[in-house]
Amino acid sequence: VRNKWFSAQASSRVGDSLNRVEQLLEVPEFDFTNPNNIRAVIGAFGANTTRFHEICGEGYHFMADQILAVDAFNSNIASGLALSFRKYAKLDAKRQALMKVQLERIVAQEGLSKDVYEIISKTLDNK
Repeated sequence: VRNKWFSAQASSRVGDSLNRVEQLLEVPEFDFTNPNNIRAVIGAFGANTTRFHEICGEGYHFMADQILAVDAFNSNIASGLALSFRKYAKLDAKRQALMKVQLERIVAQEGLSKDVYEIISKTLDNK
C-alpha cells in the first residue's frame, strides 16, 4: 500500500512533482536500498511524461543522479531506471540537448555497470 501511495505521488501531473519526489526520498518510510521503494518513487517519476520532461531539464538531472546512486549497489534496478531516457530521440531539440548532457554524464561515470552503460550508450546512439 505504501508503494502505491509513493507511486501516486511521483506520478502526479499536478504541481511540483520533482520537489514532491525529493521529499519522498527523505521520509522515514522510504528505504533507498529497497528496490520496490525505488521503483515506486524514482521509477514512477521517470514514467511521468509531463513532469519528467519539463523544459527546465531538472528531471533529467535528478534521474541521472539517482541512476548513478542506485548503480553503486544494484545495477539491475539502475538499468531499469535508465529506461526512463528511452524517448530521447523523439524529443524536441531543447529537451534532447538537456537530456544528452545527463546521458553523457552517466556514460562517463567511472565504475558504471555494464547494464546501465549498455542502455545509456544505445540511447545516445539512437539519435
